Amino acid sequence: MPNKKNKNDEVVTVGYLDQKIDQVMLANKNQLDQKIDQVMSAVAKGFAGNDERFNRLEGRVAGLEIAVGEMREDIKDLKEGFNRLMNTLDGMVKKQEAVEQEFVIMKKRMEKIEKILKEKLGVEISAFV
Repeated sequence: MPNKKNKNDEVVTVGYLDQKIDQVMLANKNQLDQKIDQVMSAVAKGFAGNDERFNRLEGRVAGLEIAVGEMREDIKDLKEGFNRLMNTLDGMVKKQEAVEQEFVIMKKRMEKIEKILKEKLGVEISAFV
């Protein structure tokens, strides 16, 4: 390759060009390394922030799981209590129905007794004396 001269009439050689290229590449490499380090640092901070948020969310989820478990137990207890109440109410209704039936039977018997007393003995019974 023939030697060429620059503006300052310096001789430009292959070695000189290689040296300048190496200097420029080294400067670019250093700048690039700095930028990569900045990006990696920002990414690391972002991941650290995400880790922190995920840890907080895990804590909240664990708290919700406990609360849901307690609510399930409460609902189970309420269902059991409701079933006991319904059974008690059913029993009371059955007793009330039995009392009403007995009352109807007694009323019919009383009507028969009153009828016999009136027909046979001539005695009339009134509720209000």
